[in-house]
Amino acid sequence: MRIHLKPTIGTKKVAQLTPDDIRGLYRSKLTEGLAPSYVKRLHIILKQALPPKYISNVKPPKVPSKEMEVLTKEQVLHLLETVRGDRFEAVYTLGSLCGLRIGEALALRWEDLDLDRGTLKVQRTLWNGQTTLPKTATSRRTLTLPERALDVLVRLRSSSDGQGHLFATRSGKPAAAPNFHKLSWSRRIREAGMPETLTGLDPAWWFFLAFGEEMRQAGSRGDPEDYRGCPCQRPVPYFLPPSC
Repeated sequence: MRIHLKPTIGTKKVAQLTPDDIRGLYRSKLTEGLAPSYVKRLHIILKQALPPKYISNVKPPKVPSKEMEVLTKEQVLHLLETVRGDRFEAVYTLGSLCGLRIGEALALRWEDLDLDRGTLKVQRTLWNGQTTLPKTATSRRTLTLPERALDVLVRLRSSSDGQGHLFATRSGKPAAAPNFHKLSWSRRIREAGMPETLTGLDPAWWFFLAFGEEMRQAGSRGDPEDYRGCPCQRPVPYFLPPSC
């Protein structure tokens, strides 16, 4: 606000503003080198601050779409080896082998697991620090764990008291997705030598973009190294939108 708005339209009283003033602001900021996405954020701020008559007919700049970066099979396997022993190792494994979204994995409690039977129940998700029911009834599901995922969870269980959330903070609350991204994802991506542009909060998105069809067609546990044995008991689309 102080840098981009006050020196320009901030010198005028609101009653003197016109839609052309705001369009001129956007053009000048783009000329100065601001990204269209940043100018669009300025538009959102102004839309919240100004009466509709000043901005309702003003369109923000179009933000060019970027080609989605996905992980190859080899990269996924390499990443799983890189995160071995990481506090959030099971998040990566459940995302890649079982299709759990980041919020679903972080919301897991130990009572959701039956390690003797090798099953996992998805009954809740984590959003903005709060656990809620999944969006749809089909999102609540019971999965049969592939051997690799079961092994990771057994190791995690051996280092915990088996109570509460799998990925709990010191206060006992589930770790939030931004904390997972800050404390693990960003660092592990660098260690694995992968593009740091992979900055989203839902690793399962990339994994499924790369392997959704292969995992959907897999029917038995099989060899996890060969990415067979998808435990998902719901149709898995090749394009899985990100969701927390």
